[in-house]
Amino acid sequence: MSRENAGRCLGRTLMALAVTALLLLGCSASAHNGVDHGGDSAAAQIHRVSEPRFSVRSETSEVVGILNNGALELFIDDALTNAPLDYTLVQVEVDGSPFDAERVDKGRYRIPAATLTAGRTHHLILTLLGDSRQDLLAATFQLPSATGIEEVTASRTIREWVAVLVITLVVGLVLWLIRSGLPGRRMLRLSFDLVVATGIAIGVVMGSETGFLKPGPQRDIEPMATGPLQLQITRLSDGSLFVPKPTQRKLGIRTMLPVPTRQRGSLLLPGKVLADPSTSANLKAALSGVVSPPPGGFPKPGATIAKAQVLAHLTPAIAPAERASKEAELAFIERDIYLTGKQLKRLESQTVMQQDNSILLDIRRAELVGLQKKRKALRKLFDASVEIRAPVAGRLSGMHITAGQTVSQGEPLFEIFDPRHLWVEVIAYDDLRQADSPTAHIRTADDESVPLEFIGTPGNRQGLGQAYLFGIADPASFAPGEMVEVNLFHGESLTGVAISAQALSLTARGDTVVWTHIGPERFAPKVVDAVSRPVRQERFIAGDWSGREPAVTRGAALLSAAH
Repeated sequence: MSRENAGRCLGRTLMALAVTALLLLGCSASAHNGVDHGGDSAAAQIHRVSEPRFSVRSETSEVVGILNNGALELFIDDALTNAPLDYTLVQVEVDGSPFDAERVDKGRYRIPAATLTAGRTHHLILTLLGDSRQDLLAATFQLPSATGIEEVTASRTIREWVAVLVITLVVGLVLWLIRSGLPGRRMLRLSFDLVVATGIAIGVVMGSETGFLKPGPQRDIEPMATGPLQLQITRLSDGSLFVPKPTQRKLGIRTMLPVPTRQRGSLLLPGKVLADPSTSANLKAALSGVVSPPPGGFPKPGATIAKAQVLAHLTPAIAPAERASKEAELAFIERDIYLTGKQLKRLESQTVMQQDNSILLDIRRAELVGLQKKRKALRKLFDASVEIRAPVAGRLSGMHITAGQTVSQGEPLFEIFDPRHLWVEVIAYDDLRQADSPTAHIRTADDESVPLEFIGTPGNRQGLGQAYLFGIADPASFAPGEMVEVNLFHGESLTGVAISAQALSLTARGDTVVWTHIGPERFAPKVVDAVSRPVRQERFIAGDWSGREPAVTRGAALLSAAH
């Protein structure tokens, strides 16, 4: 073969290879079918995991419609509380044709889905009429194709076979050009034909095994659901939760619109309950001796004590040496009383009364009276007891003695307090603003809030802290010595909302969140930082809550667990 023929053959071969490369690149580029699988929105996620549905919300009501078992079921709830609503008349107008909905359960209605056409968008107008409320809502309902996978699979099969036919013709043309450019040897062309046939056979087998030449499943469009309602909670890409309405009914989700308010900053501090010093008493033994109960026995702990009530008797204890000395003194007094009495009788028996004898008579009488009083006092020291009386009225909170017990001087006997007058002492270690007039509340174990009245601040500091004294407005359930938790409010007022305590929940990461109802079937977590407890069953959350989304007040912990 001449050089000219060889050059022409080489040129044809290079051109054929270039055309083949361009065709293969074009086919590979068109094989992607133009579907974008990334960046799915939350709405697209809901569409993939749920039945065909629509949702609409007004200021007073929200409606979710779900296609289920040949019927369009309507779930009607209050837009603020998420509670099911019952209406006397629920009418749905589908593309101009009105239908009266059938009541299934409270807040749940149903209309037949025979008028809904697959593959089109329907315009709905919902009329809700009740005894005390009414509403009018408009919505659109887009249904997927009724045949679903079958139609898409058939269309895809036709497109693929057309593509295979075009590629086959182009490849055949390219191979013919390559074959015609080979040198004029028969064995070389036969070898080329054998290689091409083998390559085509291998390509057909591999294509059939990998699925290129047979139709595959199409997942971009799903068929309409005909089974029971889906109840699964799904976490969406933006962090919110998709909670189907039937699931909300089962979980009892309830919401409320947070109330904007202002409140001072607060500190949660430990406090100790104290008895009012002017209405309480801590009785101690004035003398050493033996205590004995009064008639009827000692009062029981917790009993009501009247002022000046006898609580116990105290018999003074005398040491042996002192007792012997007092007994000897008592004997001398008895002797002096006897002698003075004799002298007094002798003077009184004289018939002639002189001036001097009259003065002596008065002296003897005075001596006798003094000796008798001294004897009486000494006898009390041996066998008389001292009555221990209550100095104030109140409740007996402590008793530290038993019958026959020997007590020392200054040893505690009884503790009495007035349950109507109790204080709380709080030690604050922060420098508080407006410390001269702070306000506070006690948080009890059952989450009640008891207001406190500020009494004053002692001048001395306790360690590094400053003590604050408050009076308890309702002290019926407290006792001296009890430790309590106190919310101490101080400083400038903050803007925030008051919300139910059940609205706060913890996530798996330990964040405190409030779940907001951003859509009829969507809930989003809102992380909160500053939380205080101003009144019973309420929490104050500082921050901007200018939105109109209700917050979940019941079932928040279940949403956090699902999240």
